[in-house]
Amino acid sequence: MVARAPDQPGADDHRAQFLGGRGQDRVLGGLAASLAANSFELLAALEDVLGRSEQARSYRETARLLAAAVREPLPAGCWDDATHRFVDWVDRSGKVHDHVHLLANVLPALFGHTDRTQTEHVLALVDRELDEFQRFPTFLAARVQDYTDDEIGDGGPYDLCAAGRYWCWDAAFWSWRRNGAMLRQQLETVAAQGAADDYVMGERYDMNHVYYTDGSNWHGAAHYYEYPCVYAWVLITEYLGVRPSLTADLLIAPRVVDSGTVRLGQSAYELTYSITQDAFELVNDAARTRSFELDLSALGDTDTRHADASRTVVLAPGRSVRITLPDTAGPGVEDQA
Repeated sequence: MVARAPDQPGADDHRAQFLGGRGQDRVLGGLAASLAANSFELLAALEDVLGRSEQARSYRETARLLAAAVREPLPAGCWDDATHRFVDWVDRSGKVHDHVHLLANVLPALFGHTDRTQTEHVLALVDRELDEFQRFPTFLAARVQDYTDDEIGDGGPYDLCAAGRYWCWDAAFWSWRRNGAMLRQQLETVAAQGAADDYVMGERYDMNHVYYTDGSNWHGAAHYYEYPCVYAWVLITEYLGVRPSLTADLLIAPRVVDSGTVRLGQSAYELTYSITQDAFELVNDAARTRSFELDLSALGDTDTRHADASRTVVLAPGRSVRITLPDTAGPGVEDQA
């Protein structure tokens, strides 16, 4: 994303200001702009905690302008009304590059930058192209074979392989969709590959597909950190749903499949939670009182999303809270012990 200040700044010039100026000076990339908009939202949330309302307002306005520019139709924005998806990018000559890029489509939806119709089209696109994206968690695009030499560049088709950095955001998207089954499938796929590699994983996995068809299903650096690190992140943050929070000590938003008990003894967590068919129970295993923001919207009857899915509880050391899940006892009965 290359930014260039417009000749006459104003509210109507936000596309030029945030997505690359005009004419030959313009490079329009919705993926970069959507990530930037989300970053400004996070900065605004931090400013809220610090009580700096003017800075928070400024960051949110920047985020709003970026998000508005992303969702506009071509040629001003990144949305293609003909194909009902976001394009990869638009180059300086105005040429559209589009190979069904995963993150260019799911990130605007995940971050709330799309309108309702765009979101519906993005979800349908992902479901339609699921086999390509999930060939191994996670492929960059559904049409990697269509990238030209000019688009690939002199570094080769390296970044068209599956990579942990793509999986990280893809997993966040499936968590947002409350699809624990997909997260579990991804974790099991990567774990199986890790076992096959004696848990010393490669940098990029392409499954001997399209490029690098030399019999090996990974390429790049050996003994690489990316997949093991992203695996731990997806497992704890997205699947088990234990996350940092600006408004509590921890956010607990499980996406797990089936019943069971999770116990995390590390100092960053120190908690146990159990899920049964009809209830969720959380125990504070730390030696200090802590607050927990609970998002149980993926548990119980997920066909009936309930408005009070998120709540905050404060637990003394060793204390617990038990909450009935939706469709088992009304809106969710809380019982602390």
